[in-house]
Amino acid sequence: MKPYILSILALVLPFLAQTKEIEKMPLSNRYGNKADDYFSELLVTRLKKEGPLDRMMQYDQRQLSARVVLPKGYRKGAPGWGLYLHINSGQSAPFPKEWEQTLAKHKLIYAAPYLVGNQVPSALRMAASLDTMATLQKEYGFDPQRVVVGGLSGGGAVAFELAMNHPERFQGVISHARNIMLKPEKLSPEYIKKIGVKQKWDPRMVFPVEFPYLKDAEFGKIRDEGLKLVFITGSKDFNYEPIMKSRKGWDNSKLPYLIVDQPNMGHRTGSAASLDEALRFIFAE
Repeated sequence: MKPYILSILALVLPFLAQTKEIEKMPLSNRYGNKADDYFSELLVTRLKKEGPLDRMMQYDQRQLSARVVLPKGYRKGAPGWGLYLHINSGQSAPFPKEWEQTLAKHKLIYAAPYLVGNQVPSALRMAASLDTMATLQKEYGFDPQRVVVGGLSGGGAVAFELAMNHPERFQGVISHARNIMLKPEKLSPEYIKKIGVKQKWDPRMVFPVEFPYLKDAEFGKIRDEGLKLVFITGSKDFNYEPIMKSRKGWDNSKLPYLIVDQPNMGHRTGSAASLDEALRFIFAE
């Protein structure tokens, strides 16, 4: 084939490629062979407090899979493509269709493992997510320097813990509708009522510090690695108040973070516009 024809094809083919969705991709590759391959020593120590770590990380590979979306323009082996890895709060692995163009714009594959909801031990949720990464890397390939992990509600908390313990693995982390407190904050009576707490309001009631085992040395490593952190929320999200009150702790941490205040957003994943704002911040675009 003549060189000029090859040049034309190289320009045209990405635009002809359509979004491809793989509803259930088996997790055929493991991230490692033991807990220490998956997690830092500090995180292993934390997770062991929930129970026998090796047992919590076990699953039947025939039963666990991931939803994968290869956006329009993606070609196997094409350079520059990264990964957005999503951890859901429920057992399903939904894909917001409105994100298609945003992911294509930022050249990100989408992947979300099934069966990693809030009722599942954190160790398994993290392990299955990392196995999803390992399987995608083998089957499709992506730039390991362009990986973003995110999650909805409790999945956002898991995504944050994974990223903050392993900032070298991710360029950014996005929490959809979930706060992470670095310092305790008092909650208003309105918030306590909204989330369904029946007891009488106690002015001493506070939202506690999360990940208290992360000390100055770990925060220094996070800063050095350049991990960027994003919260997406809105006024109808019941976590809106604690997310906004978390600012003081994040300001003190000196970590690069962004709160995307989406108009009228409820307790859900952010819109395509909010995701785009988050990714532009993470990739400094």
